[in-house]
This record gives sequence, structure tokens and C-alpha cells, in this order.
Amino acid sequence: MQDTELADKPYPRAFISYSWSSPSHETWVLALAQRLREDGVDAILDKWDLKPGHDSNQFMEQMVTDPTVTKVLLICDRIYSEKADGRSGGVGTESQIISPEIYGKGFQNKFAALTTENDSENKAYVPTFYKGRIYFDFSADTIYERSYDELLRWIFDKPLYVKPPVGKKPGYLTGQAKPALPGSSALKRAEEALRTGSGSAIGSLREFSEQFAANLETFRLAPVADKPFDDLVASSITELRLVVDQLYAALTAFARYSHAPAPFTWYLRLLENVNQFCFRPEDVNSWQSNQFDNFRFLAHETFVGSFGILLNEERFDLAKEMLTYRYLYRGDTDSGPVAHSYTGYGHSISSLEEREKRLKLNRTSLHADILRERYASHSPSFTVFMQSEFTLYIRSAILDQGGYDIWWPQSLVYAARQYHPFEIYARSESLAYFNKIKDILSVNSPDDLRQKISTVEENKYLVPRYNYSRLDLKRLANSEAIGTQP
Repeated sequence: MQDTELADKPYPRAFISYSWSSPSHETWVLALAQRLREDGVDAILDKWDLKPGHDSNQFMEQMVTDPTVTKVLLICDRIYSEKADGRSGGVGTESQIISPEIYGKGFQNKFAALTTENDSENKAYVPTFYKGRIYFDFSADTIYERSYDELLRWIFDKPLYVKPPVGKKPGYLTGQAKPALPGSSALKRAEEALRTGSGSAIGSLREFSEQFAANLETFRLAPVADKPFDDLVASSITELRLVVDQLYAALTAFARYSHAPAPFTWYLRLLENVNQFCFRPEDVNSWQSNQFDNFRFLAHETFVGSFGILLNEERFDLAKEMLTYRYLYRGDTDSGPVAHSYTGYGHSISSLEEREKRLKLNRTSLHADILRERYASHSPSFTVFMQSEFTLYIRSAILDQGGYDIWWPQSLVYAARQYHPFEIYARSESLAYFNKIKDILSVNSPDDLRQKISTVEENKYLVPRYNYSRLDLKRLANSEAIGTQP
């Protein structure tokens, strides 16, 4: 079929720029081009489209500037990058044509690099003019299928994650400003006492905790006629952000200014109180299963966020106490309170699942979306939040490989395609740093962590999966490099 015939077809056209680095590399590029054509992409390759006697420079310029060529793929290895930077050979010529197209005309979505080789520091080889831009990683066979899927989605402009429409401003924001939350004065007194080392700090924190729990009563939900209940839950979650900020402020002050043996039980008991709101009150005999979903979101969020703050502040002593404490709550039964591990805070929110279906949002996890938006401009950051939840999951999976008491993470849908470790695991290449966090992970040594993560990964039922993406535990935990430096 001739190019003129293809131009009238609804096929995206993609020109492939590469270096004849070696016969094996040429074979790899040819196989990629053949597969793209099989999947509906009019892949243009010199081996097929540059005929004897044709002007190669004119051919390259036409492919780069032709508006019917919607994508240009730069197959980057070491030799390609060196030729592009040195402006040598056909690659150098193409680079002189491509770079002004990118910088001068701002064609951000027409050009993409496919990296097939990394340097000695495991950094991808890309030309200087392309540095700092997003690329598709084809450097290992183990990630080829995932990267190919990402590439194909980019070519067809069919991303896996689609931004949801902007909704209406919550109704409560249009009214008069709300008065200061109960407990604000006690919180300020506690913060000041902690900064100055006053002995009244713990008393003020307990006073704040009591007022905080009482304030949560005002957020209880009841069905409203002709209004979807998930709307009420979503609005309440937004309003509870102010409550969360109070909680984090108290914890941050304590983490920064308190010293052992200052008791931490005031905060653990506060978390217990928050979780109790996830279940029916003792005097309620009729309720809906999703009636407490706003509190379930709060309990999950505040536990993960609080643990993240302690990791960020490097208060590993307090973080360990959070994980080993047995939390009491009564649940929905009429029996007495029961003790449970921290996994009791890993709530799923049925109202958000119903909301996603009702509004046809086509999201992998609306819960994760809300958390990501919530922590885009708040402390801790969303990256810290994910690191925290990843650690909660890893510890639980290590301790319970039967899968009965595991923390199933909500936010890590956004880490499924993350190709670098979280910060505390990157820092744990230092054995000294690893020794600070090993008790949190419930391991004895770097080799112990490596072995236990491998065991978890061998059980496919223990590793979270989001759509077609499975969490890469070894990469996120940096397990191969942990403890390899002093």
C-alpha cells in the first residue's frame, strides 16, 4: 500500500528515527516498527520508505515537518545520543531538524524518545536537546510490554488515566465563614508549650484530643431526600480537611519538640477515637452500611498521613509505636471493645465506588484521586503519603503472608508506574540509615528484607494490582541496593 493511500486512512503516522548502531539494534527497531503497523500505526522506516536514489536529507526533513506525520519516535541508545550531540551522520542531520521543531514551535506532543540503553549510572541515554523530557523506557525486556502499551496509548492519544471533569464548588464554601474549630485554643497552647519545653504540653494535648473527638460528632451524616448519599459523603470529606490539618499540626509539633520519654499515648488514643466513628454509635439501632464513610475516609487518611509525618520528621521511635500499638474499638457489634493491629484503619469507601459508577467517571480509584488532589498543596506531600502507605503495606505483608491482616493500599495506584524507590528506601542504601528503619519494617538485616520481599512477590495474591499494573515491590523498596553502603 502506498503512503498516499494510507494518508486517507484514519491511521496515525509515526516516523522512526534511529541509529544503525549494530545489526541486533536494527533488528530490534524493525520488530518494533512491524508491531506498530500490526496495531494500526502507519510506522515509517527508512528500510521501507527510503528508496535507492532518494535524497536522504530531504526524506528526513519531510518526515519531521510533514503535518500528516503525527508522531516522531527517537530510538535512543548511546550511539544515537553521541551522533545527535555531535551532529554527525543521518542522526545528526535529523537532530538539527528536530530540535528547532521542539523548541521553536513547541510541538510537545509530536516527539518522544524511546530509550533502549542506560549509562553506568543507570541514566537513560538521550540527546542533550531532549534532556528533561518524558521518555518511554525500553531498556529491559521485563518492562517492554508495559512500555509498549504506554507508547501505543500516546500515539493514539488514549491515556490510561483521564482527568475527570471539574465539579461544582461545595455548597458550604458559598456561605458565611465558619467559626474557628473547637480545640484551636488548646492546640495553640500545646504548640507553644512544646516549643518552650513547658510541662503543660501533654495536658494541653489531651485537652485538644477531647475537644477534637467531640467536634467530630458534628460531621455525622444522615440521608437527605432526593440527594445521592455519595454527594453528602464527598462534601463531608472536603469539609473534614480542616479537621485533618488540626490533627497534623498537633502531631508535627509533638514530633519536632518532644523528646523521649514523653508519652505518645495521647495521640494513639486520639486515633482510636477517630476509628470508632467509622461504626454505629451504641445508641443507634438502624443505620446504612455507608453512613459512616466520611469517617472511614478520615480514619484511613489520618493514619497514613500521621505515619508519613513521623517518617518525614525521622521520628522512627514514634512511628514504630504507631505500628506496634493495639488499637481498641467496639465496631458494630454489641460486644465489648476488641484490640486490633493498625490494619484496622485500612478502610475501603463503598460510597466513593458508588459515586464513580453513578457519575461514570471511569477512574481506577476515586479514593486515590481525592487523596492525590488533597495532598497536591498540603503537607505532607502526596509522595510522602504514598511512601507512608507503601511502608504500612510492606510491613503487614511481611508479618502476615497468609493475607488475612494486610494493609491494602489506596493511594498506590499512582505508584504502579513509578520507576524509582521512595525516599526512605533510597536513603537506606546506607546501612546506617537502614538500621534506623528496620524495626519499622520488622526485619533484621538488608538480606532479611530482600528475602521477605521476594517471598511476598512470589505470592500473586499479596501484591496489589491496579488495572494491568502490578506494584514493583523490589523497585519501590530499592531492595537490591539496600544496605550496600556504609
